[in-house]
Amino acid sequence: MIRGLVFSLSVLALATAQFTEVPLPEKAVVFAVPLAGGRQFTTVIVGQLKPTKQCWAEKGTNPTIIDPLLNEFDFSGICSRARDSNGYGLRLAGVDQGWKYMLSTRQVGSDLQLIASPTSGVSASPIVVAQAGGFVAGQMIKLNLVNGFKLTKRAYEGKTLGYYYFSRA
Repeated sequence: MIRGLVFSLSVLALATAQFTEVPLPEKAVVFAVPLAGGRQFTTVIVGQLKPTKQCWAEKGTNPTIIDPLLNEFDFSGICSRARDSNGYGLRLAGVDQGWKYMLSTRQVGSDLQLIASPTSGVSASPIVVAQAGGFVAGQMIKLNLVNGFKLTKRAYEGKTLGYYYFSRA
């Protein structure tokens, strides 16, 4: 069993090493969406691919409320959307960290934070990636990148993919 796990992790490490990152080619927003009960959140990234229709609207500051307008029309080819680890991950110092860290949005006091938490067996500290600057129950709230983080896109053999990275040099 251990040999199979080591082989699987080696294959995963090799596969992620082949990916590179490129600057974000579109405007994008990261926001927290409350789930049932309002104590848990999912993180969503929406990108504006074409200016045909606006994909989201923002209201206020600290926190900024997000209205995902893409829910009002067929956003195919106009907006991109990433809702989970199949659509985004962590990249530190040029290395994909997807198998080492899980990203989750949590309420911390009167703020929301996007936190990269190490997976089991990984000896590392949690990293705050983004924060809202406030909290309003039941609202979709913008998460602002902190600590040198920026959004980039995954690339493979020179081709930009739809996968987003929360990247820090």
